[in-house]
Amino acid sequence: MLKNLNLKFAAFIITFERPEILLETIDRILNQSCPPQKILIIDNSFSKTTEILLKKVIDPRIEYYSTGYNAGPAGGAKIGLERLAAQGYEWIYWGDDNDPPAFENCFERLLYLAYTNAEKCGQVGAVGQLLDKNKGILKRFETEYLRQKNTVEVDNIGGGMCKIVNSEIIKQGILPDEKKFFGFEELDFDLRCKNAGYSLLVDCSLFLKYREKSNRLNFKRKLGRKVKEENLWREYYSTRNLLSIFWEQNMHKAFLLLILRKSYKSFAGFTYGLSYGVKNFNILFKGLHHGLIGKKGFINKQDLF
Repeated sequence: MLKNLNLKFAAFIITFERPEILLETIDRILNQSCPPQKILIIDNSFSKTTEILLKKVIDPRIEYYSTGYNAGPAGGAKIGLERLAAQGYEWIYWGDDNDPPAFENCFERLLYLAYTNAEKCGQVGAVGQLLDKNKGILKRFETEYLRQKNTVEVDNIGGGMCKIVNSEIIKQGILPDEKKFFGFEELDFDLRCKNAGYSLLVDCSLFLKYREKSNRLNFKRKLGRKVKEENLWREYYSTRNLLSIFWEQNMHKAFLLLILRKSYKSFAGFTYGLSYGVKNFNILFKGLHHGLIGKKGFINKQDLF
C-alpha cells in the first residue's frame, strides 16, 4: 500500500521507569507492517535502568534521549515532536511505553489515510472523539455510525489511540504545552491544531477493530462512576487542565459547567466513606483552585491530600 510513497516516518515513545514494558512496545512497533524509520525514546526516568537496558538493543533505528527530570507526558511529547520534526520526518507517531498499536497494520493503514488526505490533514489515528464545546464533554461515536463510514473527522485523538502527527504543525510552532504536565495534553494540542485549520482523521475500520478488541462495541458510558482511590490524583490534573483548556479556547459555558460538575463531585465522594470523601474533596478542590488561578506544572502526590 505504501511501498512507493517514500514517506519519512518516525516515532517517539515516552517512558518513565518501565524498561521491560518499553522493550515489549518497541518490539511491537518494529514489527508493524510499515515500521518507522526511527524510534526516539524519551526517558523521563530518574534511574539509569532504561538507558542501561537499551544499550543492549542493537538497532540503528533506536535513539535514546534522557530528559534528566520527569517532564511528564506533555513535556516528553513536546521534546519528541520538536526533535523528530527538526530531523526532517514528515509524520510522527506519538506513543507511550505501555500502549503499542493494537494491530500489526495500524501504521500502514493510518499513513495511507494521511497520504490520501494530504491537504491540511494534521493528524490521523485509530480512535477519536468529538468535543461538545458548550457542555465541555467528549462524545463517543455510535458503533452503527462508524459502520457506515470509511473515515470520520474528530476533535481529539487521545493517548494510546495510535496518534500520528503531521510535522508541518510543529513547524508552525504548535506544540504540546509542557506546563500542563499530565492530563488532556493531547486534547489541548488537538484543539490548537484544529484552530489552525488542520483536520484530525480516524480510520473507521481500525476504530471498530479497537472497539471489538476491547469489547466496547456496545459500551454505554456510566455517569457518576467511582474513581479508584489509587487513581484519585489524576482528578487533580484533569480538573486543573480542563479548566485551563476551556478558558484558553473561549469555551466559557463549558468552563462554568465544569466548575459545577467538579464541585458536586467533591461532595458526592463522601457517599463512599469519610476517608475516600476527604481525599476526593481535597484533590478536586485543589484542582479547581489551581485551574482558576492558572497554576500549572508538576505537583507531588502527597501535596494533594
